[in-house]
Amino acid sequence: TILIGTNFGVFYSMCNLLILSPFINWETYTPAILILITLLTIILTVRYSAFHEYVNIWLYMIFSSIIVNITLGIYKSDPLMTMLTNTGYSVISSTISIIGLGLIIPYYEKKWHFATKQTLLELLDFDHPLLKRLATEAVGTYHHSLIVGNLSERAAEAIGANPLLARVGSYYHDIGKLVNTEIFTENNEDSSSFHDGVKPEESAKLIRGHVLEGIKLAEQFKIPHPVIDIIMQHHGTSHIRYFLELAKKNDADTNPEVFSYPGPRPKSKEAALVMLADIVESTTKAKNIQSDNDLVQIIDQTVLRLIREHQFDDSPITMKDLQLAKLSMIPILESIYRKRLDYPDEQISE
Repeated sequence: TILIGTNFGVFYSMCNLLILSPFINWETYTPAILILITLLTIILTVRYSAFHEYVNIWLYMIFSSIIVNITLGIYKSDPLMTMLTNTGYSVISSTISIIGLGLIIPYYEKKWHFATKQTLLELLDFDHPLLKRLATEAVGTYHHSLIVGNLSERAAEAIGANPLLARVGSYYHDIGKLVNTEIFTENNEDSSSFHDGVKPEESAKLIRGHVLEGIKLAEQFKIPHPVIDIIMQHHGTSHIRYFLELAKKNDADTNPEVFSYPGPRPKSKEAALVMLADIVESTTKAKNIQSDNDLVQIIDQTVLRLIREHQFDDSPITMKDLQLAKLSMIPILESIYRKRLDYPDEQISE
């Protein structure tokens, strides 16, 4: 249930039941205890979202054991000592199961690159090799990613998405910019001098390449698949508009597909929020913000453009979600980009 899902957990339990039964001459009492305790534990684990809370699962198992053994014991009119003995064996079995769970689950989560809470928390460590490289080799991208992380995390909290996944996805969404760092404006103020010397198509190809390079780096460092999905989807299939417009000035028959990101479009709320936060942060940084209305306008225009370009079509995010995301992002943007008061210089009297 923890590794694959509730349905598979139930199916796995039924298979265990069928495998066990021939060895006990198809006796029904023991399998009934096994399946009832297991199903009740699964229900309680799902009901209280305790998938990685092993102590709680152990308590659910013990609780289920007591309920099932006493209930079936009363039904069979077993002596009290028999019921207590059966319950004791079930407690021992539950304890062994939880010890096995603690050993098996972490191994397969890492092997299958699952984005567990513990794994995501480890990826937030600034000593992670990729984040350390980003902080030293691509400083602009690093600071941009931190702000995007704040924005997407707050928005995810507001709409009931996974805020931890949104923050981690934001931190790593642009790690592909570690390759060809100098061609990105946030890392090199003179990047225009490079792009002036090549065709717009070549510039777009290099810019677009940071997504594929990011995926390669993430796979190399065994980043969980949900985070890789955000890296892959954070630009969707949108156009690299600056170079597209530049190419159209030179050739009206320019193919827009040459200037499109590879996609796919965001398929989760977290990926959609990272896409939105990414564009809003970079746009806000490039503008001269005079008032809070400027921030509202930037977010509204970004949302409308992404909707018009169908970038949210594959994501479960709703208009209400986008409105809540906007309201959650504005205070953060205000604190970073609002115009500060120009205090007069202190006059020193002689």
